[in-house]
Amino acid sequence: MAEEKSPSISSQTATNSFWSGIGSVSQQLVTFLATLILARLLPKDVYGLIAEATIVTGFLVNLKDMGTGAAVVRHPELDRDLLSSIFWFNVLVGSLAALLVFALAEPVALFFHEPALFPIVGTLGLSLLFSSIAIVHSSLLTREMTFRRITLVENAATLLGYAVGITLAWRGAGVWSIVAANLTNAASAMVFFYLAHGWKPRLHFRFADLKPVAHYGLNLSGFIVVNYVSRNGDNAIIGRRLGEIPLANYNMAYQLMLYPMQGIGGTLGRVLFPALSKLQADPVRMQAGYLRACGGLAVIMFPAMLGLMVTCEPFVWCLLGGEKWLAIVPILTVLAPVGFLQSVVSPAGNIYMAVGRTDLLFRLSLVSTTVLLISFFIGVHWGALGVAVAYAIFNVVSFYPQCALAFRLIGLPFSRFMMVLAPVAAISGAMAGAAFLWRMQLQSWGIGNSWLMLVSTSLVGAVVYIGLMLFFRPAALRGFASAFAESPSPAFARLGRWIG
Repeated sequence: MAEEKSPSISSQTATNSFWSGIGSVSQQLVTFLATLILARLLPKDVYGLIAEATIVTGFLVNLKDMGTGAAVVRHPELDRDLLSSIFWFNVLVGSLAALLVFALAEPVALFFHEPALFPIVGTLGLSLLFSSIAIVHSSLLTREMTFRRITLVENAATLLGYAVGITLAWRGAGVWSIVAANLTNAASAMVFFYLAHGWKPRLHFRFADLKPVAHYGLNLSGFIVVNYVSRNGDNAIIGRRLGEIPLANYNMAYQLMLYPMQGIGGTLGRVLFPALSKLQADPVRMQAGYLRACGGLAVIMFPAMLGLMVTCEPFVWCLLGGEKWLAIVPILTVLAPVGFLQSVVSPAGNIYMAVGRTDLLFRLSLVSTTVLLISFFIGVHWGALGVAVAYAIFNVVSFYPQCALAFRLIGLPFSRFMMVLAPVAAISGAMAGAAFLWRMQLQSWGIGNSWLMLVSTSLVGAVVYIGLMLFFRPAALRGFASAFAESPSPAFARLGRWIG
């Protein structure tokens, strides 16, 4: 039976990875392009205000389902009563979260010494209710691994939200254009997810129904809370100590580093979690699947992050409108290697979730977040750049323990993990070196055109990277090729077979 099941799971995972990949890449591309347009239309201080406002609303967005969404995906048996109780519990939590945000709006404005935050924070709280209503339907689609529908829903909501935001920004609505985009995205996703799955809750709610998922969900919620603090503590410290403009610079650099991670890494996590959950009784196959996924991720993310580090100055000058955002260049130069490391560390959380050890994930996150916040408080003495450097140092020091502790749960040796990643890292480093030398050569020739520098340096890097990868053909590339070969797209399948 195991031999018959394995190809089915592998094929299903490849198909879902394809659709999830198409969805995430297109969604991040839309987000990236919209960010470039809005960065030109809106004053810089708008981004500082939104970053301050979303410290509170973003925290509750991550907490809104109390881990019930992941529990729906992982729980072996679901019945209508359990799902209905989870649905109404999420509606209750979302309503309370929206009221809590409204109550906190004034204290947040006082904390940041910015009265304009009061109406912004209060209005953004509505998105929590919309998102909470959509949790069960989106989780059922994830559980059933119908990622084609998820792709359509999320892309439609993203396009609609940014269409509203850009239109309002063009008409001079300022910060409210981003608020409107956020609310439109959340409300339309709520409606589209309901239409995509069609499950209807009963008028039934009992706390007793939630007991089978409570332990798993509460520990996962604890991790989400702590993880959010670690990812947004830098914004809170910079906003409080340095003000809106330094926060706007730091936040823009951080978002540019995060876009490829969210697009590619988010795709991996969404597919990897349900796939590993199906294999939780078979550690050997979990190891193989995890290594293959991380290897494929490294093939894309390692050159992308190092390439961004090398080309960040012409990148910012060309795509963000020149001098207005030039102050983010040193910050982005430091944060790009952070993305390099985080791209292969973040998927480790799926191991804890798949094997049901969210309690351990929560405890470990408490320790790492405490250390990270201390480093932020130290780094802020040197401005936003000091915070970025502190963040980078933390990621380098914590790389081994974060990976090794997760790998113990499935018996995966850290050395085996590094054997997959090291060749890709070395080739990516060679690519970055060649691109940097080319950029220095252009400067020595007196060529200062930013577009020429960005395009030619990117092309040199791409040629060197692709050539070295095809020459050495590391294991990660072979796994990446086999995933393409199982794609439902004939063009991608042919490309995978050619590479492999």
